[in-house]
Amino acid sequence: MSRKNYEYKDLLETLLSKFRTCENSSQVLDILHHIARQRGFDNFGFVNMHNHEMNVIGNKISLWINHYEEMGYFDIDAIAHAARDSTAPIEWIAQRPPANIHPNQRQIFNEAYDLGFRGGFCYLARKQKFNMVFGFYHQQPLTNLPAKEDIADMLLATLHAHERLRIIEQKDDDVYQEKDLSDREKVCLSLIKDGLTVSEAASVLKLADRTVTFHLQNCRAKLNAKTLPQAVAIALVHGMIEP
Repeated sequence: MSRKNYEYKDLLETLLSKFRTCENSSQVLDILHHIARQRGFDNFGFVNMHNHEMNVIGNKISLWINHYEEMGYFDIDAIAHAARDSTAPIEWIAQRPPANIHPNQRQIFNEAYDLGFRGGFCYLARKQKFNMVFGFYHQQPLTNLPAKEDIADMLLATLHAHERLRIIEQKDDDVYQEKDLSDREKVCLSLIKDGLTVSEAASVLKLADRTVTFHLQNCRAKLNAKTLPQAVAIALVHGMIEP
């Protein structure tokens, strides 16, 4: 890893730790936007799926969101509908979409391309009934699409942002039922947070792979997380494990 990436990793850890102290959505989004700019995303937006509230940063995406709302695309956008029951990243390249894509979705992609978007990804974040769509976009040529490490860092950041926003809103239908993690579960989750695989974590702890998997499954169940990265983010935001 280059010195530049080491320095960025230090910055990222510092910024992620700040999510825990955010008291309103503006503070959360300011941190997320700063991280996005550090990784080269020049447009950023998110949609709260409960009230269709949209927040955008960047001239191009502001124009796109206005057009999107005027055309009523929310009702036909497959990405928006997937966010109602999914937690997954969706990478895309703003090239003319393939012939087998749904006509409605083809129109949306074509118009985004015409507006100037050339690459990016959306992250559908959901926990119980609290779900959002985060979007990060490049206005760069196709040869300069986001690197995988850029997307990985942004996924981590959006997981933190999503969990903190959920806590701030404290929706009555999504009360956080925290259960204490055991010391072993915290250690296993911390090793995954540090980038180790299950096998590597098992080697460090001198445990069988299936034992580490069992502990991680317990972490997900206790934290009501759909994915392991989401479990890590929840544990970090709530101070169960150290950044």
